[in-house]
Amino acid sequence: MRGQSGGGGVSTATMAVDGIGVSATLNSGVLGFTPAVNLAEGPHSVDVVVQDAAGNSTSSSWTFK
Repeated sequence: MRGQSGGGGVSTATMAVDGIGVSATLNSGVLGFTPAVNLAEGPHSVDVVVQDAAGNSTSSSWTFK
């Protein structure tokens, strides 16, 4: 997920995979996560919330197999 807004960019971001909070990295407006172990076969969900320094926030959710 990439986020840039009016030059302020993303100041905080949270990510959950399958409903469990994970330690995602935020680098130059790009949010990333690499699990320590492979995910099990089947569908998975991701929920992300990002916020800029002004307190504006947005969220996004998706699933993948």
